[in-house]
Amino acid sequence: MVAYTEHSRFGSYSERKKLWDPTKTLGIINTDPGYNFMTCAGYAPSAGRRCRMRINAYNRDSITQTLDDISYLSPNDPAVISRLRTIAGPALCVRWHQNQAETIMMQWQRKLQQLKPPQIGGRTRTKPERTRRTMKQEFTEDEDEDEDEDTDEEDEDESEDEDQSLEDLQDQLRQLMDRFKKMEEKQNKQRRQDQGYKRKEDRVVTDRRKEERERRRSEEKEKEARRLERERLEKEWMEKEWLEKERLEKERLEKERVEKERLEKKRLEKERLKKERLEKERIEKERLEKERKEKEEKEQRKRDQAASNERIRQRAQKLREEREREKQEKEQKEQEEWDQAWTKYQERWVQFRASSSTSTSSSSQRIMQDEIPWPVKSGSYKDVRDGNVHEFLTKAVPRDANVAKVMRKECQKWHPDAMHRLLRGSQLTDVDQMMLDMICRKVTGLLNASAGRSADFLG
Repeated sequence: MVAYTEHSRFGSYSERKKLWDPTKTLGIINTDPGYNFMTCAGYAPSAGRRCRMRINAYNRDSITQTLDDISYLSPNDPAVISRLRTIAGPALCVRWHQNQAETIMMQWQRKLQQLKPPQIGGRTRTKPERTRRTMKQEFTEDEDEDEDEDTDEEDEDESEDEDQSLEDLQDQLRQLMDRFKKMEEKQNKQRRQDQGYKRKEDRVVTDRRKEERERRRSEEKEKEARRLERERLEKEWMEKEWLEKERLEKERLEKERVEKERLEKKRLEKERLKKERLEKERIEKERLEKERKEKEEKEQRKRDQAASNERIRQRAQKLREEREREKQEKEQKEQEEWDQAWTKYQERWVQFRASSSTSTSSSSQRIMQDEIPWPVKSGSYKDVRDGNVHEFLTKAVPRDANVAKVMRKECQKWHPDAMHRLLRGSQLTDVDQMMLDMICRKVTGLLNASAGRSADFLG
């Protein structure tokens, strides 16, 4: 490996120095957010970005060593392309992007062509003029520079230059010739090495072409073998298919014969079943017709019976409604009579109280039986009995009235003290007194019975 080094002109070679940064220039490190380490250099079309698969450790070490080696070479050195070609495959992931090796090489070559002189060695450098000049011109320039230096030295120290002998000049000339020879040997060595790299690269290209030809021949052989195998299989398949068709045809004919016999048997059986079915249908039809007529007659009898029952029911309903109407009319009429009796009873009480307050000694002798408002429907003294009083007080009281309240007022009316005040000065027989006591007891009993049970009382 030839190092691209800096050296002083007429001095010894200096130590090796990196001229450029291949890792940065070629974009070996993936600078996507969250990565910043070496990943596959291929392009992932599905993701629209660089592949993020890691390179295995062995390939990373090999790539790093190769990049370090070519950093000492000029980017224009043919050996750089050769070395980069050896790492193009390892720089791609094995799973997806091995087919992008040539694409990666083209990208790297473009980046090398775009590399500007200031990026090489940290200083501006034009193309080496040594490739365009002859060794004689370089020697002449070096000799002129040496003569200029000698002239300067002579100007600085004229006394020493005068003492310089011809022998010293000859020694300097020999040294210059030695330098020229070394430079020429170095150029020849560099040329041989360049030719060696070129031959090596040519060999690599030749080997690749040879491998490609071998691969194509192998593929053609495999393709031919597959074609022959396919033809053999097709021939076997056609023979099998022909035999299978023949077998299927025989089976089809046999099936057709069997099917024909089966269909004939089926037809005869179908005709027999049809005759039996028609006979059964005829018998069933006659039976159904008979049942239908019997059912219709039965339903007609039911309808006639139902109509008769309905007429009887309607007549009974009409009689019930008539009786109910008569009953309601009777009850209504009776209730009206009781209402009138109650109204008349209340009016007679008003008259009785008024006549009692205006009574005189001469009137006390009159008969009081007709003046007292007896609690019976007729209001007559002769109808005053226990049952009639009870019936009047239970039926004549208005249904919307508070029974307990009404009975309480009646108790106040028929209380012995109240009646004594109203009948003062009147002559009452023992029977009259017994009637008044009976009425008072009846009203008191009804009051006790009606307390909280007005609806039951009115019955």
